[in-house]
Amino acid sequence: MQLYNRFIQLGILLILASSTLFSCKKKECEEVSPVIVNPTVVLPSTNVYPVDAANYAEATVNLEMFHELIEATEEGNTVGVEVSESKLKNMLNNTSNPFTGDLTKNSTTKLADIINPSIKTHLDTYFKDLATASLEITNGDSLKAGVILGIGATSGKLYDANGFANYELIEKGLMGALQLHQITAVQLADSSINASVSNTKRLKKWDMAFGYLGVPKDFAVPYATTYPFWGEYFKTNDETLGGSVNKIMTAFVNGRKAIENNANELVKSNADIIKTELDKVATGMALTYLFRARKYTLNGDNGRRNGTASEGLGFLNALNYHASRKIMNSELEAVINLVGKNNWTLKTADIESAITALVTPYGFDANPATSKFNK
Repeated sequence: MQLYNRFIQLGILLILASSTLFSCKKKECEEVSPVIVNPTVVLPSTNVYPVDAANYAEATVNLEMFHELIEATEEGNTVGVEVSESKLKNMLNNTSNPFTGDLTKNSTTKLADIINPSIKTHLDTYFKDLATASLEITNGDSLKAGVILGIGATSGKLYDANGFANYELIEKGLMGALQLHQITAVQLADSSINASVSNTKRLKKWDMAFGYLGVPKDFAVPYATTYPFWGEYFKTNDETLGGSVNKIMTAFVNGRKAIENNANELVKSNADIIKTELDKVATGMALTYLFRARKYTLNGDNGRRNGTASEGLGFLNALNYHASRKIMNSELEAVINLVGKNNWTLKTADIESAITALVTPYGFDANPATSKFNK
């Protein structure tokens, strides 16, 4: 392995395709991901992203706007606190000065302009349903909107009459339509980073993609601080997915170095790694919450069942906006139809069918007794 590292440092192309070239323990072999390295590129020895945050400040501002919007939606989780539909729309479109702090100086950037446009109709519905549910001054119940607590819990979530926590659908939907969309379909699209694009533009796109990830430059698992959006959920299945955070951070660092050295095949291969890992992270989170919804359906905890089912549906919706996800449109639509109608009438069999259909394209385990996503 020392020989392998020395060769990479010298920029020599190695193809370790045959087991006759080296020997290792099974676990060690599984942890090594062979990378085709351009002979002229000396890859960094650290996973710390090398760029000052000013290079992707635009993405950071957009995520701050997203964060304030979600905070506004969460206010409805307290009984008697109304959520304003018009305020949420103003925040999406940056009209009527809806933000606080430094964001009040940002009068031109609009989330509505940078999200995948196909989510806008859904957001209109979520905003309306959330605002309507927040008008209820008593706790919710079967087929009745309102705040519902899990068994033994002292706080709850606001649900509409169909048992959906709309703020979860808004948050997870925008984690897809804003973050995944910008990273996979805009910033790291082949048309943005291929050899025909100037290095100045390619580096800017690459930095913006990292900015939309919403994590610090030295992001690693395990971590003590909770970061918003994807940063919060990366650690949940990181070990199950074989170290997805390390793979993503390495690919961001190595891909940027490849742009600087015009190693175009390496640029594309690292962009593909980022996209593949984000696809698995989103799918893994959908599975985790569907497994939890299954558990709470079985034990009759309606509050937690509705909450976890809402988050599971939210992550399924987020997958819609990943430009190169493995699951096909028709397959994902079928999964969403199984769990996306009414949480009060959601059946264990439907959740299990959704899990089975979701794992199939990815080769994940659907068995509740053995799946590492069941946690």
